[in-house]
Amino acid sequence: MSGLPVTPSPSGAAAPQAPIKLVVQYRMHPDISQPASQVFYQGELKDADSTKVIVPVQRAMRQFAKATFGPAWSGTNRMAISTTGIEGAGDVQWQKTPSITNDIEAEIIVAMCKAMVAFQPEQLKDKEPLEKIEPRHIGMSSDYRGLCDHVRSALDKAGLSDVNVDFQGIEVYTANQVQDREYPIHLVAFAKHNTSDPRDLGFMTDVGQLCVQFTRAQYFHIAVGNFQAWRDDYYQNHCRTTNRLKPCYGLIDSFHLGKAIMHGKDFVRTIGGKVPEAPQMPAPPTLQANQYIPSGGSAAGGYNRGGGAGAPNRGSRGGRGGPGGRSDGNHQHRGHA
Repeated sequence: MSGLPVTPSPSGAAAPQAPIKLVVQYRMHPDISQPASQVFYQGELKDADSTKVIVPVQRAMRQFAKATFGPAWSGTNRMAISTTGIEGAGDVQWQKTPSITNDIEAEIIVAMCKAMVAFQPEQLKDKEPLEKIEPRHIGMSSDYRGLCDHVRSALDKAGLSDVNVDFQGIEVYTANQVQDREYPIHLVAFAKHNTSDPRDLGFMTDVGQLCVQFTRAQYFHIAVGNFQAWRDDYYQNHCRTTNRLKPCYGLIDSFHLGKAIMHGKDFVRTIGGKVPEAPQMPAPPTLQANQYIPSGGSAAGGYNRGGGAGAPNRGSRGGRGGPGGRSDGNHQHRGHA
C-alpha cells in the first residue's frame, strides 16, 4: 500500500485512501473508449454525450477511410492493419542502437500519413462541414524509440514531421512520452514482430503503456502490427493465455470482433488506388473452450497508471521541451531491445 495518500482513521492510525476511479470520460469517441473500458476498467468506463458528436476533421477522416479502403474499412472509428505474412515484416535492430524498428510498419505509417494529408474531402451540399486533415491533427507512437526515430526521419523527408519548431507537423513519441498528449487521429505501431513466435510481444505486455497507447486518439485510432498471427494464436491457444497476455489479447480480439482488422495487402492495394472487392483477412481458427472474457483491472488497480484514459492532458499538442519531450530516454523492455 506504499505510495497511497493516508488519512487518520478513527483509531488514530494512518489509513490509506481508496484510489479514485474514473467513471466518465470526455475525450474519446466511444468506438475507441469502449474496448479500453472492457480491458482496463471492467466495462465500467462511461462516455459523456459530447464524445458521440462527429466533428469536422472526423468526418473528413471517415470520408477518407471510405474512399480509400472501401469494403476493407469496417465503418468504425478505429482500424488495425495486419502485417502478418508480408515479406520483411519482422522487427530489426535500428541502426547501431539497442532499440528496434520495423521496416514494413514504418512504410505503412508514413504512407498512411501522406495519404491522409493529401486527401481533399468533398463538402457535400446541405451536409455537415468537414475540415481537411492537416499534419497537426496527427500523432504517432510506438513502444520502441528505434521505430519512432525511423518514422520521424521519413516524415521529415516528406516535410510532415514537427522537427521544424515553426511548423505544426506530425508528432512522434515513444509510448512513455506520449502519455500527456492526445490527437484527433493517433497511429500506433508495435514494431515487435517475431515471425516464428507470435507470443514474443515485447512491450505489448506492459499494461500501463498499452493503456496509454490505446487511449490517445480522440476521433480515430489506427494500429499497425502482427494482428493476424496474434489473433490466430489467441483463438487457438487462449486456454493457455496467461494474465500477462490477457490485456493485449483482449484488445486484439476487440479489433477482430469489430471486423476492424485490415490485411496489409489490402492496405497496399488501396493506398495505390485500387479498392478491393472484399477484405482479404481470412477467418480465424475456431475458438477453443474456456474463452477468455477480458475483464482487465480497474483504473484503481493501476492499469491506467502513467496516463490512461483518465489521465489529465497537459495539452493536445506536446512541446519538445515539455514533460514527455524527445529528450526523455528510451524505456527499454527487459529482454526486448
